[in-house]
Amino acid sequence: MRFADPFHESNLPSPPEPVMVEPRTQGAGNRHAPPPSPESKGSQVAEQKPQASNPEAEGQRREMTLRIDESDMTSAYCNTFRTDGSIEEVILDFGMNRLVPGRSNEMLFKVRNQVILNWRNTKRLALTLANLVRQHEERFGEIDIKQTRDGQQSQAG
Repeated sequence: MRFADPFHESNLPSPPEPVMVEPRTQGAGNRHAPPPSPESKGSQVAEQKPQASNPEAEGQRREMTLRIDESDMTSAYCNTFRTDGSIEEVILDFGMNRLVPGRSNEMLFKVRNQVILNWRNTKRLALTLANLVRQHEERFGEIDIKQTRDGQQSQAG
């Protein structure tokens, strides 16, 4: 399945590199953070380090502010995912694995959300997630992906 990407690099002027936003410190996505104040609800601001807008003009730098609007954000829990891709994009399906009622040996993967990324952003996401997992394991110990919640070994390899 292919989607026309209006933001494909060939359709846009050369923008500065995307801003890497610091991890959340507040908001609905972080269960352990205090609720946002009324004046900050729905937006966060991250400062981008100055970057050359033109590689030939090293001396010229500009500063950019990124505003993040979370006022329409929704959150969803998932216990499984599925990936697919084409030459242009990666498709990530997120959802829930549930036992089918009355069939103890059958599960249903109910897809709830789908995210489609270009390969560049997929790589950036993969590196960011790898770093996040590394930091978590340094703090709390290794995550055993072959063990289920009840301590049994998972059937998945």
